[in-house]
Amino acid sequence: MLTIALSGLIPLLPVIASADIYFNSSEPGCNGSDPNVLWCDDFERGYWAKTMADPNVTNAGWNMTPFPPAGSWHDSAGTNFGRCGGQGVAGTNCAVTSGFHPNAIGQAPAMGDHSFNGTQSVDDIYMRHYRKFLPGFQFGAEKIWTVNPCCAGIGGIKFANNSLGAVASVGSQASPVTTVAAEDANRSWNYTVTSGNWYYIEEHIKLNTPGVANGVLEIWADNCGANGLGCTGTPTLRVQYTNVMWRLAGDNTQIGSIWLENWSSIPSIGEEYYDQIKVSKVGPIGFMPMGTPPSDIVAPTVSMTAPTSGATVSGSAVTVSANASDSVGVVGVQFKLDGANLGTEDTSSPYSISWNTTTASEGGHTLTAVASEFVEK
Repeated sequence: MLTIALSGLIPLLPVIASADIYFNSSEPGCNGSDPNVLWCDDFERGYWAKTMADPNVTNAGWNMTPFPPAGSWHDSAGTNFGRCGGQGVAGTNCAVTSGFHPNAIGQAPAMGDHSFNGTQSVDDIYMRHYRKFLPGFQFGAEKIWTVNPCCAGIGGIKFANNSLGAVASVGSQASPVTTVAAEDANRSWNYTVTSGNWYYIEEHIKLNTPGVANGVLEIWADNCGANGLGCTGTPTLRVQYTNVMWRLAGDNTQIGSIWLENWSSIPSIGEEYYDQIKVSKVGPIGFMPMGTPPSDIVAPTVSMTAPTSGATVSGSAVTVSANASDSVGVVGVQFKLDGANLGTEDTSSPYSISWNTTTASEGGHTLTAVASEFVEK
């Protein structure tokens, strides 16, 4: 005989209905229908990634690359570096965080790189994202993203390393530059960023004919304000170079991954958020669409209906059931026995499974149910 204790209510933070390695965004073209779009991520699943160095579906294709001193893959909030509840740019629900960057050479707790749809490699690319350096952030000499060949996990710096450099001795401002690896030289953006605001940043790289300085570098950047709502209309082109030597003679390597970084050689101090990544073969991509209602931030509810709490059950076919509801829609209910999954997730209402209690030890056990909600991609 088994005595059962039940949880009355198990809420779950919003999650996407299905994960994808390359397309995790509700922005137009980010569902795989546009062959020019290579990768999108709006982080509305509520987390960045769950494990290190493992670019699988659960991690939405991210190869997280933690290095000392802070790269120990620990998120003090316990949300795998997701920050939700209206924390995203322009009122979207979720963004992701670097975690706090200590006053030491190296990275913040979280950074990672990502391949393109189908592990494609291209000569011409536009990469747009939003980035916010939280209030009080002190800028060091920090990498912000690196453009590399395929695939995620390749490491190093092949084509371009975009970075921030502190303006004089003012730690609350920085002047970005693009370091062209083949030239071993910096290309200035002629722009300054400050802490406390969301920034739209888009980079266009067109690789050169190997050995010929005819490559293109263009940067669009705008201050969208503290809430990110201030970027509308046409983005501002800050710099344009048409004489870049991305590849030396005989080098036909193409672009196949982007590394979202925060490594600093002169230490940065503070935390930064990332949101709304979109990568395409054509552009400029421009600002994210405005006017879309913020994503659902109300967690679903679920209550166990059978067996009753404190009941004693036995047999090979005990019904375990629950009711679940959500303002957007319930994807399914996962039943758990003592914290471990009991069968597979039930994706249709009424939510129930049959439990063979003969496989459990005699004594007290705890049954719970966890509901997941639909968030449109």
